[in-house]
Amino acid sequence: MSKKSPTTMRCRQLVRTLEVLQMLQGRPSTLAELTAAVGEGAVTTRTIRRDLEALQLAGFSIYDDVDDDGRRRYA
Repeated sequence: MSKKSPTTMRCRQLVRTLEVLQMLQGRPSTLAELTAAVGEGAVTTRTIRRDLEALQLAGFSIYDDVDDDGRRRYA
């Protein structure tokens, strides 16, 4: 099994972060929904939280709200 290069890892991170951004433009989503949609089983909700934080630091407005079921949704 070959080890992934830092460049490959960075590209995957960038693509994943852009996918998260695209999903949030469509509708509010939970961490679990975002993880399932973009992670392909390879990332955790913690990774998606980091992606959301990176988007906020880059100047994107990311909001969260708790729905009637008590689930936190991001938009």
